[in-house]
Amino acid sequence: MHRYGGSWLTGAGWRRLGAAMPNSEFPIGYTVPRWSPSWAITQRDDYRSPHAVGVQLLGSVLEAWLSRAARLAKVARDLPIRWIAQEPKPGLIPDLCLLDPAPHATVRTLCTWHDDQSPPKLVVEFIDGRHPHKQYIDLPDRCAACGVDELWLYDPTLSAHPMHGGPHPLQVWTSSSAGKFERQHAGPGPAYSALLSAWLHPVTDGSPARLHIADDQDSTVFWPTASEQRARELDRTTLELQRVEEQRDALERQVEALSSRLDGKR
Repeated sequence: MHRYGGSWLTGAGWRRLGAAMPNSEFPIGYTVPRWSPSWAITQRDDYRSPHAVGVQLLGSVLEAWLSRAARLAKVARDLPIRWIAQEPKPGLIPDLCLLDPAPHATVRTLCTWHDDQSPPKLVVEFIDGRHPHKQYIDLPDRCAACGVDELWLYDPTLSAHPMHGGPHPLQVWTSSSAGKFERQHAGPGPAYSALLSAWLHPVTDGSPARLHIADDQDSTVFWPTASEQRARELDRTTLELQRVEEQRDALERQVEALSSRLDGKR
């Protein structure tokens, strides 16, 4: 028997439901262990992802956001993460992760059992098609076991094979107070990030691949990197100077016109 919509269905009833609703989607749930030997990352390769520029840009956006918010957190890239002291190998090396609070000192490997090294608040992975099974299926399992608060899986070229209903341009997974790690979004954007209180806007037809962040669901003004922020401020300053110059020129013309009228009356 299977459970659907609060009711138990026999095999025959489930087949009738499938025939009547061929395109329906059904939630699934399962438990994961605290650690699996298959998660151990034995070595790191020198492979350079085709999305390396996009990863760097998103990291810069998050760093600029932390700076504006004056938060004592850190964005790390390719940081090995261990959460079982007895296991010598890391179980995660994400493209990006957000450490909040940041460790007291620079760490080469994050060990979450230390007092000053908590599990990442955010893990971000750009899917490149090399290991779609690990990225689509294993990564949420690992993040759940590690204690990650939020996971973004960004597949800019839809390179993963169909699995878990995919491929999806963007997935957002979050942990809940009930101890569950649940997928909140799977598909095109925008998607809401409860951690950032912001909206994610994935790009799937551009190069480099960019995962934009905005304050609003329909916004086209995205969070900038530090250099983009400086460029915006320079543009605003330039426009303000132009406005002041235009006002000055208008005042000079008014003065000249008034002087001409006064000269004509003499």
